[in-house]
Amino acid sequence: MDGYRYWVERHKLLIELDRAKQAATGLPEAERLKQTMALEHDFRAKLDALYAEARDQFEKPAAKA
Repeated sequence: MDGYRYWVERHKLLIELDRAKQAATGLPEAERLKQTMALEHDFRAKLDALYAEARDQFEKPAAKA
């Protein structure tokens, strides 16, 4: 995956997270907080998986000794 594709997919995840959080705004505070934490945890797992696919685009190769 190239850097541009990573950026596009990351942006899609951010939009999905924002929409899900907006949908939870009418919930009682405790339930909204619990749902928000679950959404953010899921977002982070998806983002980590996405980064794993594009890692070589962002990390410099290790220097040879």
